[in-house]
Amino acid sequence: MERPDDLGTITVTQTNAATITHLCGEIGTALRAEASSAMSQMLQRDLPMVLDLSGTTSIDSAGLAFVIQCAKNGRDQGLDVTLATQHGPIRDLLLELGLTDSLTTSGRPSRITPEAGVRATCTLVRARGMTVSVRYLDRTHAVLRLGPPPVGGVATTASWLVCEAMSQARSHGITEVSLTLELAQPLSVHVLAGLRGRIGTDLDALDLRRAGSSVIVTATLLDR
Repeated sequence: MERPDDLGTITVTQTNAATITHLCGEIGTALRAEASSAMSQMLQRDLPMVLDLSGTTSIDSAGLAFVIQCAKNGRDQGLDVTLATQHGPIRDLLLELGLTDSLTTSGRPSRITPEAGVRATCTLVRARGMTVSVRYLDRTHAVLRLGPPPVGGVATTASWLVCEAMSQARSHGITEVSLTLELAQPLSVHVLAGLRGRIGTDLDALDLRRAGSSVIVTATLLDR
């Protein structure tokens, strides 16, 4: 499933060594609430912060303000702050504005994942007021939770976020993920359709089990 047009996401991965925030797609005013929540998470954990802009395609003044505020608040709290970007327009813009002068910078060409031996504990994927959380139970199993959709929530966004969360879990070595969907929730139909479309690409198989008014989805992920 391709990313919906103009969809920007903020994904926060918590490890026992750092908090990594991935800014992907178009980062701007529409993600103000998600950015505020991500900043709060990073500061509450009191661990080194990584702002990964390697997947950012565009960023407006609100997005830049988020990066600046994260860096300032992290430094004020005595935390190490690393800014990771690809070589390209976004990195050139940050350099031109002098935003990298007081930060540790990294030019890694791909999205940062925890180093070997560092376990992720939680990943949160956010966009358009929707949130999907990934809780890592052990080294191979994780549980996904789709947060309450906002009024008028777009079904394609929910479906894409769940698939993206599955990809995040897969990148951390997870081989089995479970997700509970409410059958009365219209978005559930779109989420299931999106997951079925990933079979053979990211997913090896889906198992569905009824539990009252819900369905428990267990996905077996393909090896990376």
